[in-house]
Amino acid sequence: MDIIIHGKPTAGSSLTTAGIDGSLSQKIVDDFFEGMNRIKDPQALIVEVRYWKNVWYSVYTYQLGVNIKDMANRTSFFALSLVIPQKYCCLVSEVHALLKRAIKETVAGSCIDSNGKYLIHDFNDAGLLNKVAAAVKSGYVNLEEDFDAAFKPQTELRNDIYYNVQDCDAKAFVQHLRTAGRIIVTENAETKDALLSNTNAYIQQCRKAQAELEGKTRQIGDLQEQIKKLNEEIASSCTSAGHQLDQFKKQVNVLTKEKSDLQAANKTLNTKLESIAAVIGKVKEQKTEGPIPIPVKPEANWLALLPAVNTVLLVTIALIMVLSMKGCGDPQNIAEPNTSSQDTTEITGVETTPNPATQENQSIEEPEETGKSKDDPINQNSFSDGILEAASQEVKSPVSRPQPPKQPSKPENKVNSGGAVIPSPKEAETLPEIPHNQRQKIKNNEKV
Repeated sequence: MDIIIHGKPTAGSSLTTAGIDGSLSQKIVDDFFEGMNRIKDPQALIVEVRYWKNVWYSVYTYQLGVNIKDMANRTSFFALSLVIPQKYCCLVSEVHALLKRAIKETVAGSCIDSNGKYLIHDFNDAGLLNKVAAAVKSGYVNLEEDFDAAFKPQTELRNDIYYNVQDCDAKAFVQHLRTAGRIIVTENAETKDALLSNTNAYIQQCRKAQAELEGKTRQIGDLQEQIKKLNEEIASSCTSAGHQLDQFKKQVNVLTKEKSDLQAANKTLNTKLESIAAVIGKVKEQKTEGPIPIPVKPEANWLALLPAVNTVLLVTIALIMVLSMKGCGDPQNIAEPNTSSQDTTEITGVETTPNPATQENQSIEEPEETGKSKDDPINQNSFSDGILEAASQEVKSPVSRPQPPKQPSKPENKVNSGGAVIPSPKEAETLPEIPHNQRQKIKNNEKV
């Protein structure tokens, strides 16, 4: 076996016996320094197994921490390691007691005072190492066993499995050491007996927790079922809402189009109303100013005068006929007033509308007791009076009455010097033949 003393009096320092490999010794010191802060107990035994250069080693390091101070009163530590090649100790509790006793006999008082403060600057004193090694070897009595195939090499020793000193000699301890490679033994760790005494309580807690877990599982299943139903309802509602939304969108589009059309129509109506209002305003202004003069084309004025001219001609012809009949006294000429009227119509080209009163006088026969015939001068005067009355009615009619549309195909008739209308050649062909006495009378009228 070999011994390693390491700690931090002022800085990191270590001292080892000559039988151990220097690189292995440095590896053990460095790994311990990295993991010592995880151990909160003031005293502890760290048991490790290492596979180094094809050789198994068991390492037992007793640590003094928490209360140890260096020479500058800074937090420090002290450790004593026992390295055994190719074997491991079955009685770990004996190793714990051996190292604790050796530190108390050789280190306390010479290297560290009763308050835990270092008294030396480093571990370069070979006498201290020999003294500690002699104390360990003289008290070492243990049961050792060889490493078997169940031990597994560990790349890093970071496991923090705690055992109480009372339980570190059990087979369970060795089994954990095979798989974990590192176990921490302290006097404050909970013993296996205490753990076994609490086993029933743990079992009851586990059963209670299991029942609660099953209840929670059932609740979770019920909640999941409710969630599934809610999702289905939400999906259905979303589908229905989507259809309604589409319908609303269509209605909105239709109403928007109708609104646009109404706005356009309203704009058009407003424009028309503005135009009408402007026209009404102008009309009102013209009413206040007086009647609006209506321009008349020269051609329209001549056409408007034609009925008056024709009326004057008719009156003139009627007077001539009356005078001629009174002067001549020809009963034959007087007995044919209708023929003269027809001739006059044919000559003038204007159909004279007889007075209804005159027609009535002509159509009603005089009673026989009067003793007067149709050829009576009084009847002749009635005929003349009818012609005059028709002419007067023609004169009384307004000049601005609507004119009949012109016949484009009918040629215009000419008027002779006496004011009579000369028919066109085509009209002359269609006119009936005038009797001799009527032609003579027309000639006389033309002379006059």
